[in-house]
Amino acid sequence: MALSPAQNSESRQGLLFTCLAFIGVVLNLRATLPGYLYSDSKLILEEIQTHRYSDWHSPFYRWFWGLWTRILPGPEGITVFNIGGLWLACLAIALLLRRKLGWKAGFFLLVPILPGQLNLTGTVVLDTTMNVFFLAAFVCSLLAAGATRERLKLRYVVASTLCLTATVLTRSNSLFAILPLLAVNTGLIIPPASPSTSPLAPSNRKRLFTFAASLCGVLLAGPLLNVILKPSHNHPIISLQVKHLQQLSYYTQQNRFPGTWTTEQTHQILHSCEKDRAWDNDSFWGHCSFIARAANQDDASRRATGHAWLKTLVTHPFGFFVSSLPTYKVALFDPTRPIMLFNWGMPDVKIPWQDQEPWDKSLHERHKTFIESGFNLEFGKPFMGILLSCLGLVVCFVTRSRLDQYDRVFCALMASGIIYLLTFLPINVATEYRYYIWGLLSAEVGAVYCVASLSRSLRFNFSKTAFPPLIKGLVAVSTALVLTTKLFSYPQEVRTFSITPQGDAPARILYLREEIDKFWTDAFEGHVDAPGWNLSNNEYVSGKNSQPLTMTLSLPYQDAALGYATGPDYGSFRVCEGAGKTCQTVDARSATAGEQTLILPGGTPPIGTVFTVKWVSLFLGLSLALYLVLLPGLLRAGRALVRNQRPQAS
Repeated sequence: MALSPAQNSESRQGLLFTCLAFIGVVLNLRATLPGYLYSDSKLILEEIQTHRYSDWHSPFYRWFWGLWTRILPGPEGITVFNIGGLWLACLAIALLLRRKLGWKAGFFLLVPILPGQLNLTGTVVLDTTMNVFFLAAFVCSLLAAGATRERLKLRYVVASTLCLTATVLTRSNSLFAILPLLAVNTGLIIPPASPSTSPLAPSNRKRLFTFAASLCGVLLAGPLLNVILKPSHNHPIISLQVKHLQQLSYYTQQNRFPGTWTTEQTHQILHSCEKDRAWDNDSFWGHCSFIARAANQDDASRRATGHAWLKTLVTHPFGFFVSSLPTYKVALFDPTRPIMLFNWGMPDVKIPWQDQEPWDKSLHERHKTFIESGFNLEFGKPFMGILLSCLGLVVCFVTRSRLDQYDRVFCALMASGIIYLLTFLPINVATEYRYYIWGLLSAEVGAVYCVASLSRSLRFNFSKTAFPPLIKGLVAVSTALVLTTKLFSYPQEVRTFSITPQGDAPARILYLREEIDKFWTDAFEGHVDAPGWNLSNNEYVSGKNSQPLTMTLSLPYQDAALGYATGPDYGSFRVCEGAGKTCQTVDARSATAGEQTLILPGGTPPIGTVFTVKWVSLFLGLSLALYLVLLPGLLRAGRALVRNQRPQAS
């Protein structure tokens, strides 16, 4: 039986899309195998090799990766799954939408090379695996949307729910992000009633019960898996509680941690432990490790920390919101480690999690060149995911008189990406790029769909009810949060230091910076003017004719640290701040060579009620303006444009 021209076209499209996806997978694997092992990944691989489980990382992810090591020991198996899963999901989306979009469905095969996506495709972290599970759930929802038989549709929805469960088991805060897809899945098997139907009607009650049952199943999967795998308990929630208590201690200038602390420890908590970029500053290995050790000492200390955390959040909700903005700003606009490559940034230094070598160095260099390009790094920042998804939702609702089932699934995908990124405002210990990649991936998939589905036959919908209240609220709140976060900054204290050698013996200055581990910052953070000093290995050594070394620092009212070398060859120097108002003489002479640190205390930040009201008001004001003025204004402008075009058409 001969195929129709439409069937022939679909067959050719399917063959072409499959070939392109196969080429993409091969090139991506060649550029990144055997897979970049991040430090956390090495810990999980050690657990696999020693047949242990721990709840510090996802036990499910450790179990799932363990399955792949039976085929390919090491990182290769999970790397193939991550890269192959991404490309296969994009291919599946393109094939499923051929009939609706035609050749334009092939645009989905561009997603794996859009900004931000190649940064981590070869990196073995649970976030890239979570993305594959999320995409698999999305593809199953698309299959359900296109299915004509109810039994088949139900099977696809069940498969989608299982993939969403795997997503939450991989990273727990994705629980909030799966809600839109769960809701859409419920609507696929139990069609929504008409708007005039009572919320208590049997059909609506059935949908609500199905949604609640699906959510309960997802929630129960984690505890059930822990009973089976029996992971050792490391109490990872403590790190989040410590982070929150630390930022609120700085914000309120009062030690919020339970227990007894020395004067020196309290000073550190208020003036040198709060760092928006150094996520592990309060960890067991960080600059302020004494906090983590005290909080995680025993069950009693953990309970006390939990009670103090809950009490502080309840009594300072607005302070918690504002104090979370600095870390969130780094996460959205300048996340740490946006690129993870073999020996990236340290070509001559081998460190424990950068000791692999790529199989194809030539292709890896080309891959590296692209992901280090300004285009990829600038347009691949997490805040772009929120704005792109917001724009995609607006386009979807105003370019369609009524959303079909495919439209609903894509809107749920974009909403999930927005929600996922929003969860990192309160649940944010680290600022590493890998945590936020799903928000960007979902936005780029949604953007491709919006662009590919545009056509001249579109029927615009500018009615007052074009945006459902939940969608309008999500767009308004998320956009307002991005703008507020971008504008936010803590008050800065500008401090000028001068270092003057005393006598003929030299002074050797190792660093002058905010008091923090050197790994996270430059040795000299401000502008240095050092006439007559010798600069060697990023250290300043005075000479016989050296003038005072001056440096200006801008700090958020935190302590500064001056590092200097000691030994028999070094003499004394005088450190002054400001116009010589505060000075002290430091004697660097000692019998043996070594290093010392001089702490230069900072002031008290001018943070209070006015500061809190300012930023909370800005966020709420922007949210209300977007919800009540800008989005309705967009619809009014659209209606006016349509009215003006009708007389011309007639």
